[in-house]
Amino acid sequence: MRKIIFLILFLLTPSLFAQLIDENFDYGITETDLVTASSNVWVNHSGGSGVLDVQYLTNGLSYSGYVSSGIGGAVSLNNSRTGDNNRTFTSQSSGSLYLSALINVNSATTTASGEFIIHFGSTSTHYCRLYIRNESSNLRFGISKSTEGATFSSNNYSFSTTYLAILKYTFNGFSQDDRVDLWIFSSGVPNSEGEAGTPIVENITASTTDASSINSVSLRQGSVAHSALVDGIRIATSWSQAPLPVELTSFTANVSKNKVHLNWTTATEINNYGFEILRSDCKNAWQKIGFVNGFGNCNSEKNYSFIDQPLGGKEFKYKLRQIDFDGTYDFSSEIIVMLDEINKFQLEQNYPNPFNPFTTISYQLPVSGQVTLTVYDLLGRKVEELVNDFQESGFYAINFNGINLPSGTYFYKLECGTFSETKKFILMK
Repeated sequence: MRKIIFLILFLLTPSLFAQLIDENFDYGITETDLVTASSNVWVNHSGGSGVLDVQYLTNGLSYSGYVSSGIGGAVSLNNSRTGDNNRTFTSQSSGSLYLSALINVNSATTTASGEFIIHFGSTSTHYCRLYIRNESSNLRFGISKSTEGATFSSNNYSFSTTYLAILKYTFNGFSQDDRVDLWIFSSGVPNSEGEAGTPIVENITASTTDASSINSVSLRQGSVAHSALVDGIRIATSWSQAPLPVELTSFTANVSKNKVHLNWTTATEINNYGFEILRSDCKNAWQKIGFVNGFGNCNSEKNYSFIDQPLGGKEFKYKLRQIDFDGTYDFSSEIIVMLDEINKFQLEQNYPNPFNPFTTISYQLPVSGQVTLTVYDLLGRKVEELVNDFQESGFYAINFNGINLPSGTYFYKLECGTFSETKKFILMK
């Protein structure tokens, strides 16, 4: 029997489909500046040497239905601390970027231009800025695409209230036509952008320069009078993965008797149609090998499994394609499965045997070479050639159909280099 290496690959931290940042400020230490609390995950990029950074707090914000609600701490932004912090992520230059966050504003400037407190971009350039201001004792939210002044919504909001803010930056591919949009919610989390309805500020396409790429999110304190708490920042390339993700908490593989056992777990699911299982032999393109239905909408842990028997190789990669009911999809991270080295030729007895009219013939090759697998009758006459090809070392399974043959005893013979082995099987109709 073939020896197998058991390989288990765990994602030690939750991995989200298409998720770029999942920031709950869950650092579990005494309140201090964010750079220190996060061990330099967040870094200071303005304010000068010795200036106090964004303040990390141990108590987070809560918002019913939001997956990042009530986890870890939060950050405090106010004009008494003028250092600004940023956190980088994988650079994006096409499609759309979504940022969702919980925001609770205690006070804001009364100046008409307002003050921005969070933005996409880089340390030197600010895109998709979220602004706040106090207008007649009401809170107003606004956005700008880049360096132009903000466009504010006419909607009035309350101070000291937690809101779910969703910002969207869209790369349109032409000069100065990228756009930004903003939604603010006081309750509920829409399942899709269509369900969210019209943004409170939409289609801001100012003539300022578009972003060539975006690779960071920044928290800004500035010097204008304001005080705000921010928590639960999620950045992704689709709506379903920013405010409403299918959260994959583990994706593992183990190998036994030539079969790969895949297991994965989700913590939450929104609009989840299911998972396509994809496999690659690390040389050829990905191929779909199966599908597992999702649970749709749930906020409890769900466990999934799938068994595969890969053929013709020793190293394989697997990933999941999670599909929403509306057809949108995202990919998981990849995991690699290594099968042990095969140290001998082996031709297995076919199964089932006797058979009618289908059976499977399995064999393993310790080396690559020209392989033939041939079926003969009792008189030694060739009945069918099942394989005549160069094959890599690995495990193989060939289906044989004897529907055009009479009942009787037959032989199948495997040849590769100097190796040759023959076994008998019986067709019984």
